[in-house]
Amino acid sequence: MISLIIFVSSLTLSQCSVRERGVGEITPIRAFNSKTKDDNEELSGAPNALDLDFVTKSTANPDELGETWFKLEFDTLYCVEKTMRFSELGAVLETISCTPSDCNTCEGSWCFTQNLLEVKSERSSAELSPVATCKHGDTIILRVTDSSRDYLKIPEIAIFGRLALRKRVVGEIIPIEAENSRTTQNGKADYAIDLDFLTKSDIIPKRTDDNSATPWLKIFLGKIHCIQKVMRYDSDGTAFQNWTCNAENGCDSCQGDFCDEFESNISFEGELVDVDSFPDCIHGDTVKYKKVGGDVLGCKITEIAIIGLYDCETVDSTWSNVVAEPALPVVHGTTLTLSCEEGYIKQGGNTATCLNGQVVSTGTTPKCRHIRERGAGEITPVNAEHSNTLDNDEVKHGAALAIDTYLDSGAYTTADSAGRYWLKLTLDEVYCVEKVTWFFGNGSPLKTWKCTEDDCSDCSDCSTYTLTVTIDGAGVSELAPVPGCRYGNVVMLERTDGSSLNVIEMAVFGKEEADCTSLEPSWGKVKPTQLLPVVHGTTLTLKCPEGTTNPEEIKATCLYGQVISTSEPLDCNEADCTSLEPSWGKVKPTQLLPVVHGTTLTLKCPEGTTNPEEIKATCLYGQVISTSEPLDCNEADCTSLEPSWGNVKPSQLLPVVHGTTLTLKCPEGTTNPEEIKATCLYGQVISTSEPLDCNEADCTSLEPSWGNVKPSQLLPVVHGTTLTLKCPEGTTNPEEIKATCLYGQVISTSEPLDCNEADCTSLEPSWGNVKPSQLLPVVHGTTLTLKCPEGTTNPEEIKATCLYGQVISTSEPLDCNGTRDTQSPFHSTFYPFTLPTPPHSLLVTQELPKPPIRYWTNTSVSS
Repeated sequence: MISLIIFVSSLTLSQCSVRERGVGEITPIRAFNSKTKDDNEELSGAPNALDLDFVTKSTANPDELGETWFKLEFDTLYCVEKTMRFSELGAVLETISCTPSDCNTCEGSWCFTQNLLEVKSERSSAELSPVATCKHGDTIILRVTDSSRDYLKIPEIAIFGRLALRKRVVGEIIPIEAENSRTTQNGKADYAIDLDFLTKSDIIPKRTDDNSATPWLKIFLGKIHCIQKVMRYDSDGTAFQNWTCNAENGCDSCQGDFCDEFESNISFEGELVDVDSFPDCIHGDTVKYKKVGGDVLGCKITEIAIIGLYDCETVDSTWSNVVAEPALPVVHGTTLTLSCEEGYIKQGGNTATCLNGQVVSTGTTPKCRHIRERGAGEITPVNAEHSNTLDNDEVKHGAALAIDTYLDSGAYTTADSAGRYWLKLTLDEVYCVEKVTWFFGNGSPLKTWKCTEDDCSDCSDCSTYTLTVTIDGAGVSELAPVPGCRYGNVVMLERTDGSSLNVIEMAVFGKEEADCTSLEPSWGKVKPTQLLPVVHGTTLTLKCPEGTTNPEEIKATCLYGQVISTSEPLDCNEADCTSLEPSWGKVKPTQLLPVVHGTTLTLKCPEGTTNPEEIKATCLYGQVISTSEPLDCNEADCTSLEPSWGNVKPSQLLPVVHGTTLTLKCPEGTTNPEEIKATCLYGQVISTSEPLDCNEADCTSLEPSWGNVKPSQLLPVVHGTTLTLKCPEGTTNPEEIKATCLYGQVISTSEPLDCNEADCTSLEPSWGNVKPSQLLPVVHGTTLTLKCPEGTTNPEEIKATCLYGQVISTSEPLDCNGTRDTQSPFHSTFYPFTLPTPPHSLLVTQELPKPPIRYWTNTSVSS
C-alpha cells in the first residue's frame, strides 16, 4: 500500500509538472527578488516562478535592509484582479484578490504567512477610472511581513486581470475630442477614445416627439486626414468591428459583429481644403459612427480607433538634423529631398516619401552627422589607439572616433593593465607640431596645448593631463629646431588622475609651410648664396659678405618661412677698404686708402680725363660702394709701355684699344724666358702678375752669320761693349768695322765685311816634315792628304783642308819620328768641332760662299 502511494504520487507529479496558463492570466515580462538564495540563479532565481514548471522554484532571502520580497513587471497597465501561488505539486497555496484600493483579501492554506501584495504603477502615469474588482498597475510586489521568516519560496505564481490601456496601432490618428447624440452620467463620449478598456461611452438617441432619432458618436480629428479604417474594440481588447474606407465606396465595408446595425461616415466639420484624392482612403477631419438598426435605444462603446493616411509633420526622430524639402508638414504621398544643416555631413538616402504620416526614406536610413571642419595647418593622423576601449566596443567607443571629425561620436578610454589612461595619435611623417586641440561635442575647443621646440606643456587648466610630441624612428639631432613648434610623428595624451578619458575630437596642427623671403635680422651680415625667396625645405649655403674676414660657409634650411641652421653662427668681421676694385676703372678716391668700414669717400676721374664730376661712395665690408651712377672717364687706348716696364716687350704691336689683353716678355738676349698677361685699362698697360726681371746677357761668341770675321777683343764681353771686327789672317780684306754687344748678340750698323778666302801656298812650319800628296798652292776648301815623307817610319795618312790660306785638320797630327808641337795655333785641340769634307769639285773649281754680316738676330752667336 505504501509503495502504491509513492508510485501514484510520482505519476501525478510527472504528469502535472508543467502548468497551463489560465483564462485572463497576465504574462509578466520581468521577475526580480530581494536576494537569490546562495546566489544560484539557475536553482533559485526569480524567473523560476514564471517558467510554468512546478519543479523549479524561486527562493528569495533578505536584502541588505533585511527585507524579503518578490517583484513582477508588465509590459503595460493592467487591472489586476488576483494572484495565485502554487506548490511544487501544483496545488494552489493562496489566492489574493484586489479592489481599487488594495489587494488584502487572501484565501488558501498559506494565508497565515501574512504576505503583503502591492499593485502599483511604476512606469505609467495614465490616470484611469477605478474598477470595483481590480487594481490598476504595471508592477506587483509580494513582501514577507513576518519578521520570523527569512525566505520567500515560490514554485509558481499566476497573475489574473484585464488589459487596462489599449495600445495605439500603426497609423492611428489621435483624436482631439468626441461627442455623442446623448449620454448617461457615467458614459461620456470621450470614454470611447481614452484608450481605457474599462470605461465605456453610452450613446443614446436625442429626445424627439416621434422617437425617430438614432444614437451617434462623433470623433473630431483636429485636421484633415486620409482615413483608411474605423475600428471598434470590445472590453477584452478584441476587435468588435473593422470598417474599411476608400474613395469609391466610402466606409461601407465592415467586418465583425452586427455590422448591419451600424454605419460609419467621414466628413468635413472644419475648413474645407482642396486635397488630392487617394484610392485607398477618404479625406476628412470628422468620423461619425451611428446605430441604424436593431435596438436603436442606445449602445455602449468601449474603444474606437481611427486609422488613416495622415500628413507628415516631422521626420523620424532618429534622422538627426535631416532637413526635408519641401518643408513639413506635407500630405501623404509627397516626395521629399533630404539634406543636412550647415556643419553636418549627410549619410544614407537622399529622398523620402510621406506615407501615412511617416516620412519613409527611399534608400538607407538618412543621418546628418555633426562634422568638424579641419583647420588651417591641421594634420590628419593615420592611426589612433588608446589604453583600452569601453565595453570592448570599437564601433561605439574606439580610438579612431577621436580623429574622424564627427562630433556626435568619440573615443571612450578605460585603463590598461598598468592602470594608465592614454590616447595615442600617429602621423604619416615627422611634422613640426604647433598645437594640439581637444574639442567639445559642439565643435568648440575644450583644451589646447601649445608647443615650443622643447615640449607641449603650455595649456590652461590641464593639470591632470600630459601631452607629449615625440619622434618614432628618426633622430631629433637631424632636424633643426624651429621656434614655436616641436618635431614629432607621435602625439600622446595621458590622464594622470586615474579617471576615464573621453575624447570627442582631437586635432593636431603643424606649423604652416611658407617660403623664406629674407634672412631674419638675427643673422646679421650673413648672406645666402642663393637668391631669396626659396620654398620650404630648401637647403641654403650661408657665408659672410665680401669684404669681411671670415671665409667659412654653413648650411641652413628654409623651414616654415624661417632660415634655420644647426651650425654655429658666423662671425662676419667688417674689413677695411684697401683699394678700389678694378670695376671702378680709372676712378680715384680723393682720400688715401686704406680706410675703415663705414668711411665716406669722394671719387673722381684722374687727371688727363675730360669728366670733372665727383660722386660719393662708402667703404662697406672691404668694398667701396656707391648708389650714384658710375663715372665715365673716357677710356683711352694704350700706345706704349710705361717706362716702369723697363725692357719688357709686348707680343702685340701697339697701340691697342682699352680692355685688350697683352702678353709681355723679356726681349731676346735676356735670361728670363717667362711671360705674363696684362690688360690695357684707361690708356695704361696693367698687370696683377709679378713684374719680369730681364737680365742683360753677355756676348760669348759671334753668330755664324758673321762668317770668318773676327773680333779684336777676346770674348766674352759684357752688354754694351763696343767691339772692332776684321777679317782673319789669310783673307785679302784689310778693313775694320765697329759692333756692339747688345743682350748677348754682337750687332753692327756698318756694312758687312767681305773676307776674300786666300789659297794655301805652303804648309805651316807647325806641320813639321809632313807632306801633302798634292802640289801646292791649292784653292780654299781643297781637301789634302798628308803623310810622312819617305824615309820615316810612320806609314799613316790624315786628311786636312785649305781654309783661308791655312791647311787645317781635325785628325791627330802625324809623328814622323819627331816631337809634336802642342803650342801650334793650328793644332786640332783648338778646334773642337768637326769640319765637313767639302765636295771634290770645291778642290778645283768651286769657290766657297762668303758669310753675310747680320745686324740683329734671334739666334745665339757661336764661335
